[in-house]
Amino acid sequence: MNSSIKYLITLFALMIIVACGNQKSSQEDSSAQKEAPKIDYYNDAYLVEATDVKQMIENSATFTLIEVSKLEDYESSHVPGALNIWRSEYENREDYDYGGMIATKEKMETLLTRLGASSDHEIIIYDTKGNVDALRFVFILRRYGHDKVRIINGGKNGWTDAGFSLDTTPVQLVSITTPFVFDSTKESIAHYASKEEVIAALDDPNVILLDVRTLDEYTGKMLKNGAAKAGRLPKSIHIDWANTIDYDESFRFKEAADLMYLYESKGVTKDKKIIAYCHTGVRSAHTQFVLSELLGYKNVKNYDGSWTEWSHDDNLPFEIDPKEELVGTPTID
Repeated sequence: MNSSIKYLITLFALMIIVACGNQKSSQEDSSAQKEAPKIDYYNDAYLVEATDVKQMIENSATFTLIEVSKLEDYESSHVPGALNIWRSEYENREDYDYGGMIATKEKMETLLTRLGASSDHEIIIYDTKGNVDALRFVFILRRYGHDKVRIINGGKNGWTDAGFSLDTTPVQLVSITTPFVFDSTKESIAHYASKEEVIAALDDPNVILLDVRTLDEYTGKMLKNGAAKAGRLPKSIHIDWANTIDYDESFRFKEAADLMYLYESKGVTKDKKIIAYCHTGVRSAHTQFVLSELLGYKNVKNYDGSWTEWSHDDNLPFEIDPKEELVGTPTID
């Protein structure tokens, strides 16, 4: 056998060895990828699927179903059996010159009594915008001590995506003789931040102020109705709340791994205390829920007054990007 043939045989053998090695490596990588553990939500007890709610309705389970939306949206279509509320019914306009602050406990008890809700039973809530309004209402209920509450994952979209039809007939309120009363022993400010707490956080390096509004609001380009001026809280980190859900289609929460990357990539980590804010505490209630319940962050609060309250106090510092041309919008949050 001449040297040329020996060389070709040796080269061919080496190519086979390399190819087999690459194939094995590829198979191992593929196997490792398939076996990578899926990250579950830390706590999904406050989530309920539309199929489960449908079964509860068919089984005549005792609970109160609420859609948080403007009346015209509710009247156009809603989940069968759902009652309707909107923001003005659970905000405190009596003690403030601006809107958005959470209603007093007494006002909430009056509202829930009118809706026929019982403090002994569960309240299931949904909305039409990815549960941002539903979770604001949940935030208030839990603040005053009612923890028997869940939201429909995906909201109204979750209902129709499950193949269920909507109704157009308004649900009549049922008079009850027993008023709704919060359990005062369960009241909690664990997730509630006041203006004073936020002021103290400005000089605390262990506290992250998380702005969950749109980028235009964060930079100061957009001034929303209700705020006295545009801008943001000093040292804020920006992560739009809408990035936590499938905003363009299902409105369902994203997977836990995606959510964790969203926050950790911006330095919003579990070792920090986090105070989320938006325009009036609606979107930031959603973010507080995602961080605390779905991801297991231990120290997350929602600044109730958010930018609206902050903007009305001329003694408080704020930041704004000076090159932005200001635009306005009539929406509240």
